[in-house]
Amino acid sequence: MKKLFLFLIGLTYSLAPKLALAQNTVQTDLPGGPVTNIADYVSRILNTFLIPILGGLALIMVIYAGYIYMTSQGNPEALGRAKDILIGVVVGIILLFTIEIIIRQIGLK
Repeated sequence: MKKLFLFLIGLTYSLAPKLALAQNTVQTDLPGGPVTNIADYVSRILNTFLIPILGGLALIMVIYAGYIYMTSQGNPEALGRAKDILIGVVVGIILLFTIEIIIRQIGLK
C-alpha cells in the first residue's frame, strides 16, 4: 500500500510541469483532443489512464481480500486484515471518483 501511495505521488510530480502548462491555457494534445485548462487535463488523465488502472488494481485487491477471508479459518487476525483491505479499497474507489469533483470545486476551471 505504501509503495502504491509513493508511486501516485511520483506520478503527480512528474505531471506537474504539464499541469502548469495546461493552467496557462497552452494547448496540450492528449487522446481526445486539445486541453486548455488544468481541470480538463486532470479529467482526461483520470478517464484515460488512472480509472482503468486503479479500477483493475481495486478488483485485484478485492479478490485478494476475499482469498484471505476464505482461507482465514476463523482466525481473527486474518479476518481483520481482510476487512482492512476491503475498507481501504472502498475508500480508494470513493476518492478516485471524487477527485474530478474536488478539482472543479476548488476553482481550477
